[in-house]
Amino acid sequence: MSMMSNFPADGRRRRIGFALFAALTVLCVGACAPKPPEAAATRPVGTSERPPTIDRSALTRPVALRAVTAAQFDWRDAVLTRLFRRVVPEGAVEAIVIRVHTVDPIDSTPRASIPAIVLNGTVLKTTRVDPTVGNQLVAVLLDRTLIKERNIVAAVWLGNETATLTRNPLVFTSSEIRP
Repeated sequence: MSMMSNFPADGRRRRIGFALFAALTVLCVGACAPKPPEAAATRPVGTSERPPTIDRSALTRPVALRAVTAAQFDWRDAVLTRLFRRVVPEGAVEAIVIRVHTVDPIDSTPRASIPAIVLNGTVLKTTRVDPTVGNQLVAVLLDRTLIKERNIVAAVWLGNETATLTRNPLVFTSSEIRP
């Protein structure tokens, strides 16, 4: 005796079974497909995501200064230590900090240009924007080689020096450097 069924295969049942299987497969695949993000669904066709525009107005006008101070580097100042721990060797006694207060807040948006302090015509590459004060640049000098009796301080946005160099620089004397 054969193990096969003696009943003839019903073609109609086979077609219905196949159709049900195909329909369930399509439903399952459709339900599992990733949904488009909501923003893409509401965005008009033909537009794309664009990064926010950067305000470049600070790069087209001179940096106006309000005040300048100079003092010995103080390791107890947490902000200075965090900003310059890789620049100033620990225990350096000759290091001098120059702080320049600008009239306008400094835009800290990342860009290809950065602000810098200019001391006696030399751009201080150690210039940083003080994160605790919105309108202050800070730079450190490891020694007094750039310090003169009368020091002229300006600021500039590197990359557009001719347009952004301070028109009215400030002055401090070597005797005004605080201990």
